[in-house]
Amino acid sequence: MWATLIQDLRCAQRQWKKSPVFVFTAVSTLALGIGMATAMFSVVYGVLLKPLPYEHPDRLVDLRELNGQGGRVHFADPNFDDIRAQNDVLEGMAGYVTGISSVVTGSGEPQRIGMAVVSKDFFKVMRVHPVVGRTFLPDEQHVGASQAVLVGRRLWRSQLDSTTDLASKKLTIDGHPATIVGVLPDGFDFPEASQIWAPRELYETTPSRTAHNQEAVARLRDGVSLTQARAELDVFAQRLKRQYGQDIDMTSVSVVPLHDYLTGDVQKPLWILLGSMGLLLLIAFANVTSLLLARQAARERQAAVRAALGANWKRMMQQQFAETLLVAMVACVLGALFAEAAVRAISSFASQSVPRWESIQVSVPVLVAAIAVSLLIAAGLALLATSRSTQGELQQRLREGSRSESNSTGVMRTGRNITVGQMAVTLVLLVAAGLLARSLQRALAVNPGFRSEQVLTMEVYLPDLNGESEYRQRSSQLGEFIHRLQAIPGVAAGGGTKGLPFTHRVWDGTYIVMQPNEVVPRTMDELTPLFHDKNRTGYADYVPADPGYLAAMTIPLLQGRDFQDSDNYDAPPVALVSAALAREKWPGQDPLGRRIEFGNMDGDLRPRTVVGVVGDVRYQDLESQADPAIYVPVAQRPNTIDVYSIALRTSVDPSSVAPTARRVARDLMPSAPIEFRPMADWVDGSLGMRKFSLLLAGGFAFCALLLAVTGTYGVMAYAVEQRRREIGVRIALGATSSRVWRMILTQGLRLALLGSALGLLTSLLLARVLQSQFFEVKGYDPIVLSVSVGCLLITVAMACWLPARRAARIQPITALREQ
Repeated sequence: MWATLIQDLRCAQRQWKKSPVFVFTAVSTLALGIGMATAMFSVVYGVLLKPLPYEHPDRLVDLRELNGQGGRVHFADPNFDDIRAQNDVLEGMAGYVTGISSVVTGSGEPQRIGMAVVSKDFFKVMRVHPVVGRTFLPDEQHVGASQAVLVGRRLWRSQLDSTTDLASKKLTIDGHPATIVGVLPDGFDFPEASQIWAPRELYETTPSRTAHNQEAVARLRDGVSLTQARAELDVFAQRLKRQYGQDIDMTSVSVVPLHDYLTGDVQKPLWILLGSMGLLLLIAFANVTSLLLARQAARERQAAVRAALGANWKRMMQQQFAETLLVAMVACVLGALFAEAAVRAISSFASQSVPRWESIQVSVPVLVAAIAVSLLIAAGLALLATSRSTQGELQQRLREGSRSESNSTGVMRTGRNITVGQMAVTLVLLVAAGLLARSLQRALAVNPGFRSEQVLTMEVYLPDLNGESEYRQRSSQLGEFIHRLQAIPGVAAGGGTKGLPFTHRVWDGTYIVMQPNEVVPRTMDELTPLFHDKNRTGYADYVPADPGYLAAMTIPLLQGRDFQDSDNYDAPPVALVSAALAREKWPGQDPLGRRIEFGNMDGDLRPRTVVGVVGDVRYQDLESQADPAIYVPVAQRPNTIDVYSIALRTSVDPSSVAPTARRVARDLMPSAPIEFRPMADWVDGSLGMRKFSLLLAGGFAFCALLLAVTGTYGVMAYAVEQRRREIGVRIALGATSSRVWRMILTQGLRLALLGSALGLLTSLLLARVLQSQFFEVKGYDPIVLSVSVGCLLITVAMACWLPARRAARIQPITALREQ
């Protein structure tokens, strides 16, 4: 068998030399299809299919409280403790607080490093062990203990010189010394790209069962299913609800596989894109099938002669398989090279918007899948060609093979049908890309409540504060900092805040509307009962801001006054509220002078007096409605600022202001890490996943259009070649060149119209299923449908132009003599 296969491969190589155009077209078409498919499968495998790099990752789950509205929220400390201590379905449960950007100083320059605060049993639950050192000891896990931390290997190499003598190295974290007790292995950075882990038990817990402070991860016991875990934890949560009533928000517990929690936002878009990749690969296969059938028709007599000499179906199948295998494997190699380049480009783009993006690579499983697809394509093409070669009686095929038009009608019919299918699939991809582009356009047209043009953002990472004297010093320092930045030439306005829009650093929480002359609560215990009155409470963003912040971001002041320099640390607490909050709590009334209690957010139980109303701002993303917001002066609550985010509106190129701003920061805060970024980048980053989906869908649509052009050209060129005698007769009888040109073009456009009709019907059906992926765009958007159909028709007309031109130039005498 191997000897005959090698013989067949040599024969196929000789056939290649006789048909270089066919080989080039087939190989390039399959290489493009396989390359795009391999690249997309690399993305899906790395993000969705590749197991998490932990021991038995399928047993790890993310736990959240479910409130009465069905919302998934973090655990309150007492609820977490009760569930961890009394459940029977979890092998272990650990809490963690993430999203902490700490200023770390070691042997090098100060850096901003992601830090997580984790409870006991965290490393046991994750089943991760230090490669150097140890985990935390019990005497390091209580309030008042000296801070001990574990670090990741990346930080260990950059700041600690990869030393194994950890006692000889010290880190300063947010201005406080820390003892390094262990180094965690490469690849472990949970949660959220952390490189420092500190004990949760160093900090006081909150007794309130409505203060949601920590996330939780757990490991299921062996033999316990997700359904069983959910059922038992639901029963436990309901028992707590009955016990504590209004003092607890939790009505149930959400149990989600950790992998699904990490990738939940991108699962559906990526599966849809993988389906689009399948359509593209189908188009490539159809294209090569058309080419192969046309070529096989030209070799019909040769196949009949071989059959007459005794070649059976199996032998002819093997030879055809050898030829198509050579095409498919060369295409596979070229496709893999193309996929490697595409994956690198995709990874660089995905790093801003796709979880687990570092796992995206052309790995061994992906290459195995690509080779398997290539073998299936080769076998399918060989089967089609062989079945075509063995149809009909042998004598009839020998007679028909002597005529130039033998079997051309059947081949052309098959080619036309394949072309119609290609065009339908291409139109589906064009419409999908168009709807995504239209969604992005609509999202970019949304008014976020501010203007990002000519705004440079500056993020300064500050150490923690301890005590009122440090609060006052920080308040004075930040005030001087802003005044010096505002004095930089070219700066029109400047102001700082805790979290700029789309940075995901804005806190939110429950506030209380205080009644006139109501006694001010002095403790959290006195404040807690007020949270039960739903008519007086609401949920809002908490935004500390400087007096210049509104002007820098062009957030309109609708009523009252802005913050002033006199709103300092010792001044009466004041607040600005957004228009959404004013409409929600005081519809048709004057909100100025009202009092709001937001002490659960900043620890200051003094009510704040509303002195102004500002425009609504979308702080989360462009596709979410603007939440109610409460603004407080930074000078009054400096202890809430860990990352001081500054917006500088400039009258010159924003980047030209950065060097001077950096020098000002270095004068006042020499050890604070600083990062600059245009505000427009934050806006663009909020649409990262939508742009990523559009990039891939647009790439698929372009490749599909390219393949459809190739397929249409091949079918029309073959049709012209087979109809040379007919066209020659038509011209001899008086048909003009323009009429022949129109005849060929009309035939091609007829196929395009039929494919467009089929594609439109399919697109409308799919759009209803995929409606959730579009933003303010319907699946039947007339602009998208019209542009997609027009693009396809124009492309088909271009593909038909060369065959039509060739047909119009046929000389009747030459055509008749050839026949």
